[in-house]
Parts: sequence; structure tokens; C-alpha cells
Amino acid sequence: MGWKDEVAYAMTPLKILTVPIGGWPLQEYNKFALARHILSICGLSVVVIVQALELYYNCTGANANLDALTLLACGILALLKIIWFRIYADNLICNYSSAMNDYLAIDTEQKRAVIQKHASWGRMISIIALLITYVDSLIFIVGHASVSSEEGKINITILGHQAGYAVPSTCTLAHFHISKSTYLVIFMLEYIYLMIMCTSNHGSDSLFLHITLHICGQLKILKTSFINFDVTSPDVYKRFKQLILRHDHLIRMARKLAEIVSFVLVVQLFISSMLICIVGFQFIVALTTSDFSMMSKSFMVLSAFLAQLTVYSIVGDYLKTQMEEVAQSVYQCAWYNLPVKLTRNIAFIMMWNQFPIKLQAGNFIVVDLESYMNAKMAQRLSNKAKLKSLFTVTSSAVALFSGISLYQGNERFYSEVVIPLAQLIDAETAHNLAVKSLKWGFVSKQKTEDPSLLQTTVLGLQFKNPIGIAAGFDKQGEAVEGLHKIGFSFVEIGSVTPKPQSGNPKPRVFRLPEDNAIINRYGFNSDGHDVVWEHLKKLKENKNFNGILGVNLGKNKETNDAVQDYIDGIKRFMDVADYFVINVSSPNTPDLRSWQNKKNLEQLLTRINVARELLNSKQPLLLKLAPDLSDSERQDVADVILKKKSKVDGLVLCNTTIMRPNLINSNKEESGGLSGAPLADISTAIISDMYKRTHGSIPIIGVGGIFSGADAYIKIKAGASLIQLYTSFVYNGPPIVDKIKRELCEILETNGFSSVTDVVGKDTKNR
Repeated sequence: MGWKDEVAYAMTPLKILTVPIGGWPLQEYNKFALARHILSICGLSVVVIVQALELYYNCTGANANLDALTLLACGILALLKIIWFRIYADNLICNYSSAMNDYLAIDTEQKRAVIQKHASWGRMISIIALLITYVDSLIFIVGHASVSSEEGKINITILGHQAGYAVPSTCTLAHFHISKSTYLVIFMLEYIYLMIMCTSNHGSDSLFLHITLHICGQLKILKTSFINFDVTSPDVYKRFKQLILRHDHLIRMARKLAEIVSFVLVVQLFISSMLICIVGFQFIVALTTSDFSMMSKSFMVLSAFLAQLTVYSIVGDYLKTQMEEVAQSVYQCAWYNLPVKLTRNIAFIMMWNQFPIKLQAGNFIVVDLESYMNAKMAQRLSNKAKLKSLFTVTSSAVALFSGISLYQGNERFYSEVVIPLAQLIDAETAHNLAVKSLKWGFVSKQKTEDPSLLQTTVLGLQFKNPIGIAAGFDKQGEAVEGLHKIGFSFVEIGSVTPKPQSGNPKPRVFRLPEDNAIINRYGFNSDGHDVVWEHLKKLKENKNFNGILGVNLGKNKETNDAVQDYIDGIKRFMDVADYFVINVSSPNTPDLRSWQNKKNLEQLLTRINVARELLNSKQPLLLKLAPDLSDSERQDVADVILKKKSKVDGLVLCNTTIMRPNLINSNKEESGGLSGAPLADISTAIISDMYKRTHGSIPIIGVGGIFSGADAYIKIKAGASLIQLYTSFVYNGPPIVDKIKRELCEILETNGFSSVTDVVGKDTKNR
């Protein structure tokens, strides 16, 4: 085989690999190449946009999100490379021409063997990288199909057949009603494009590896030439000058290479490092949850990106070593016997290599050339820099992944990372952080519209779904908009007192995780009417906000007229509230529950109704009761609220309990109100009882121990028209809202109900 054939053999794989990114660089830039170039840019732009939408919609599980994230990264890199390599096409041609000329100019078989060995390394690395890429691509496709049925609850509007194909754009396509055949075509096109994209990415990597290894081979030859240089031979000046010029030529080649690939590789290494950290975290999560599908996929993605970075590191380090050895080789020749004129040139080479001359090819990897005499110190500094960079990239990746997961409302991330971490800090501090996160918009808004099945009209208000957040979570009205965005149909803030008060001494909130419960004795800590009103006024002035807002009213601990405190609340908030709740049932304010006895309650509600009429307040008025009332006390309440002068428009059932039913956690001895799972049956019982006592004429908001769609369904069947969450939201985070809605919707459909209203009180009516 001749030299030209050998060059063709070396370049053919690169031709095949680089065609998808706009054409072979040595090819004439004709109209066909331009058309392919434009088509590639348009196609990749669509892929990047679609995969970004996939992550934004977040309608699938972690497996599909991993696909979308990886494809998005590959798409961005491929798009960048197409544009960047086309801009620097002339430099590419120069590098390839130089590589061929260098090879053809080699005058001995020994030197040719060195270059051939380096070329073989490049081909071997390219083939292995390409094989890993295609295996990963296949696992992406097969893996996505294998989990589609498990995570198939993608979107309530998606066509049934769509989950059957391994198409990475499931979320985006779910917004279009397309035929099965069209969907299949899109799936095939995306799969083909995935392979082309991966090929082009590794093609560009191969360009870098081949030309870098070529430079390394030439440096090795140059090093050998310096070591074996015969200072006694004729034409010593001419021959040594050729070596110096050769040294300069190789550095210029390295700089040209850097101009082409340095920026692209910086971006590629950064994205790869981020993905390694993110996917590595998901791999750990998969190990802890025994998720084999995610484990296998994460492992393959990790192996691909780690292999890529390993190759970059090895090749970059090899280039650095060769450059350093060139400087060392000069010392190994008998340079002191050379003519004075040449000695000055040698001194220049030594000085050049003594200072940190930065090879521009090293922008993407640490290849700064220190003096070989200070090589060990340079290595120590380099290691520190690498550790610092690793820490920066890792922490940035973890922060990015956490931010994305929080914003997307990833259920697994919340349950396995956020909630366990939150439980490491004080309960009240965690509560305040959650409120601030919602206030500042650090959580994802609901991605899909609620189905019409969940819509309901209660208290003259139209609710998009029956799920709200109970009073006590957002006491000061700071996070109302954030709570609405994550899927709550209505938000009840408070309790709010007329004057600011700090509440009871800390600690005053206690978790009981084994019981799925919380005990609190906050004691109506409130910023007061004026401050909270300012928060709500700004909210109502926001034209983009159209949620339903309830204000839960309380009385100050030190007050001369408790009834007037409630009336003042109605007067202050009547221009911003959609409904009011009179809270006379908190166990943490002295003598508050005494307002539930018949005489006091009738006096309270009568005065409030008179004031409402005078104020022309049209907002519905609800009464929040304790779960600890006896049968006779419940009947007294029913008698009072059914009277015209002391009527209410609705009930909130129920507040926290002072009972401690079969608790496990040691915090059970703490004083205060108990909420959560232990309250579920108690709450359901009082809902059913009060629904019967009021003959179903007064709407009820059910609260207490709702952790699933089934729990919500039980409350509604008992007589609740709406439900509220608190403790389940604390223990599960924002994903619990979508989970309960999804499960409730499935239960209603399974049982043949067309609306929530059809279910209200169904169990109680049948008794």
C-alpha cells in the first residue's frame, strides 16, 4: 500500500463520521454541502427546542426526563459544532493538509511507524466511542419503551397509543392529536436523528483526537531527533535549524487546532461534567430504590460520558507530556559542542519551555508548559486546580439538578431527597423555607389543565378542582400565588389576628414521621391585619392571578372584645378575600374553643352577620370546628348555624385535635394540636355527622389526614364538597397535589361519576 493510500485509509473514517455535521472539511464548499449544512442546523434546532419543552412540561417520569436531558445536551453540542466548524473550515483544511504533508514528508520507515501507531490509536478510540454511543442510543430507545407502560400516565389528554413508542417527544406531541401512523413516523425519524446526532458528535471528537495524536506523533519524532542529533555531522547549522523550525511549526499547528475546537470542547466538557453529576445522582437514587431500568440506563450514560472525559484527559495529558519531553530532549543532546550561534537558539528553546508558555490547544485541558525543572511543583498546582474545578462543576451540577427537580416537582426527588433533608432541620425553619420557596417561585407550576371532571361550584365560587391548602401553612399571605401555581384550586391563609402577635414560645412545631403527623402549638402567630392586607392587595392587583383566596380570621390573645376582632377582620379583608373562615377551634389560644358552646357561638355569629349586612359583605362565611366536640355539642352547633340570624354558608371540618390516638413517635407527649394521618377517621366521622345534622344544606370543606386520592374520595363521599391538605403537603411537597388529583380523577372515572358533585355525601345519604 502506497503512502497516499495510507493517508486515504487514515482519513476515510473521519469522512464518514463528519458528513452529518455539514460535510467533509476538505471537500469543496458547494451548494449541496450548504443545503445539507442548513438542513442539519434546522433539524437540530427543532430537536433542541422539542427536548427543552419535554423538560419544561415534565409530564413523564425520571427515565424519560433523562432521555430528554441527554438529547438536549447532544443537540446543543451538535448544533454548536456544525456552526463552529463551518466558520473555521479554512483552519480545518490547513490542519488536514499539514497532517498529510507531514506524513508524506517522512523519510524513514521508523518515523512513519510512529505516526501510523498514533493514527491507529485514534481510529481505535473513535471506533470504541462510536460503539458505546450506538449501544447507549439503543438502550435509550428500548429503555424508554420498557418504562412507558409503568409511567404511562403521561397526560390525561394523550392518545393511548402514544405511550407505546419510544419517542423522546412524548410530552410535546401529547398536545397534538395525531394519528398512530404519524406518531410512528415521528418515532422513527427521532431515532434516526438520534443516531446521526451521536455520530456527528463523535465524528467531531475524532477530528480532535486524530489531529492531536498526529501532533503528539510528530513531537515524539522531534524529541527523538533532538536526542540523536549528531553535533559533529556536516551541515550541523542547517540540520539543527530545521528541528527548530519544526518545533515552531508544531506549536503553530496546535494553536490552529485550538482556534477550531477549544471553545466547543470547553462547552462539551462542561456539559458532560454536569451530566455526569446529574446522572450519577440518579444512578445512586436508582440503586436505593432498586429501579433496574433507571440503573441500567444511568450506568450506560455514565460510562459513555466518563469514557469521553477519560479520553480527553489521556490525550491531553499525552500531548502535555510530549511537549515537556521535547524540552528535556534538548538537554540530552551535546548542545554545548554546537556553534555559538546555535547555542543561542537552544538557550531560547530552553527559556521558552522554562516559563508557562500556554499552548492554545490546551484551552480545553491543562497543558500549560512549565519548566521541566519545576514540573513537580507545576503538577501539584495542577492537581489543586483540578480539584477546585471538580468541586465547582460537581456543586454546580448538583445545584442545577436540584433546581430543575424542584422546579419540575419531581415526586421521587422530593420524597427521597428534599423531604429527608428538610427533616434534618428544625420543623418551623423548614416550614418557613418552604413558604419562601413558594413565594419566590422556586417550584414548578402545574403543567396541565385540570380535567373538567374535577371542576365544581361551591359557595357560589367556581373551583377548577376540589383541593385547597388549609390555613396554617401560609399564615401571612406571602405564598398564595405560588400555591395556586402548583395546582391548589384555593388557598386559605391565616389565621390572621387584628394586631401583630408572636404566638407561643419556640419550639412549637414537632414532627411525628412514624405517624405521618405533626403537633403544633403556634398560638396564632400573625403579622396583623395591615401587613397581611398589603400582601393580598398586591396579589389581587396582579392581573395574571385568578385563584380563589380564603382568609381565616382569629382573635388576639389579649383582647377586650373577641367578636369585634372577627368583625374587624371582615371589614379589613372584604375587598381582597373570596371567603372568610371564623376560627374558634384552635387548641393553642386560651379560651378560644369556648366560643363553640351554644350561647357564645350564637352571640358571635349573630353579631358578625349584622356587621356583614351593614358592611354589605357578600363573601361566604364559614365556621371552622374542632374534632373533639361531643355529640350534644355538635347538635348545638347544628342548631345555631341553621338559624337565619346566626347562619353560616359553610363549615371547615376539622381543626387539629388534642387527642393522641395510638401514636408511636416520642413527640406524642408534646402539647398542641395534632394533624395528619391519625386525624383521618376522626375527621371523616365528624364530616359525615355534621352533613347529616345539617341535612346536607351547608357545604363542608373536609380537612384531616388526606394523603391520597382515595383519602380525598372518602372525605367527599362522607359529605365534603371541597378538601384541604396540610400535613401531607409538608411530608410530600408539591408533587402530592398532582398525585391526589390524578388518583381522585381515576377513582371517579372507574366508579362512573361525571363530576365531584355527584359523589358529595353519597355514603352518608345511603345510611
